[in-house]
Amino acid sequence: PYLLSNVLLLVFVGCLVYAIIRESTSLHWGVAAAVSAVAVLSRFASYSATQVIGPVETLPLLFSLGAVIMLLRVIRDGDSAGNSVVVALGLSLLAAFSHERYLVLSVWLGLALVSAYLFLGVRTRHVIVLVSSCFLIPVFYLLYKIVILEVPFLVGTGGTDISLDAGQITRFFVHAMLSIFGFNTGPDYLVGLPWSNFPAMLKYAVAPVV
Repeated sequence: PYLLSNVLLLVFVGCLVYAIIRESTSLHWGVAAAVSAVAVLSRFASYSATQVIGPVETLPLLFSLGAVIMLLRVIRDGDSAGNSVVVALGLSLLAAFSHERYLVLSVWLGLALVSAYLFLGVRTRHVIVLVSSCFLIPVFYLLYKIVILEVPFLVGTGGTDISLDAGQITRFFVHAMLSIFGFNTGPDYLVGLPWSNFPAMLKYAVAPVV
């Protein structure tokens, strides 16, 4: 049942991808269906479907795609799409509460509304209220976490607090880059060998050439 529920979530994700493509482009339905299939059959999707943390990844993705659909309706219908934008804001808030990395979604929605108003000729009397609401969602979320729940936010892998610490950012970047080349100079969850193995590796690499 658990795997089945994860698969159903991915099916809904595929349906929303299809709807977004059809709503925003003139592509043939077959092409839209193929792109949707790629979205739900990708490595990331299959990983989400089979792991314990599956819903943590799939639910916010589902909410964010729903917010995009609502945004497209606002752009299409203008003033007559008041309910759509309320739903979009609600879905973006749900996405943030499902996974903090989606906190930026509401900001992108606000920027999209501004762009639609300035460049696409979308006219709505409530654009200032709508855009302000989009940018206030992250503020509300952070205040809710800090003041009401009194819990940390923006916590990364391994329980590491994410902050604007230049030294920490530099260390993480170096750890990540070295991990790509097979060395682990950071936390245990990174893949790679310690620096102490480098001389032996160099010896075996040079020996055939010599």
